[in-house]
Amino acid sequence: MHIFIFAKSSDIMPGGGVGAQLFNSFYMLLLSMLVSIPLAVGAGIYLAEYARENRLTKCIRLSVESLATVPSIVLGLFGMIIFVNKMHLGFSIVGGALTLVLLNLPMLVRVTEESIRTVPKAYEEASLALGATKLQTIFKVVLPSALPGIVTGNYPDGRTCSGRDSHPDLYGWNNGFAVPL
Repeated sequence: MHIFIFAKSSDIMPGGGVGAQLFNSFYMLLLSMLVSIPLAVGAGIYLAEYARENRLTKCIRLSVESLATVPSIVLGLFGMIIFVNKMHLGFSIVGGALTLVLLNLPMLVRVTEESIRTVPKAYEEASLALGATKLQTIFKVVLPSALPGIVTGNYPDGRTCSGRDSHPDLYGWNNGFAVPL
């Protein structure tokens, strides 16, 4: 029985499927989220908890906002030039995933920062008053309180990158399930 979604694609025979392309798209999305979520959470923590309002912070925020405005086709071309040609990764899942990281990062950083800022200051003050360090307060009080907002913000971003015209998908689309890493 031939199931179009799970069947292997064929270049020369009619009736192929999209199994390899579908697998590679999900694999690339998973790899990009594994890289971008820790980076975004770290940047969000820095911007919300540690950064003072100075020129460096304004530059970081401007860079994040500027990266968010770049169209996905431009990021796809940038990723092809940098990851495929200059870093010699070839048309691989890793090249596409690193390009998707650039597409994911701006929204994830903003969502994380805003989620952390919504946690009441009384939670932090109570934790610090009980003798916890700033780092313990962030990881045991602030992040668990902000986690629903972070997860809610990350979920649509993953859907956006997988459903949007993700040009980096072309890096990982091949005719087999053996994907080069």
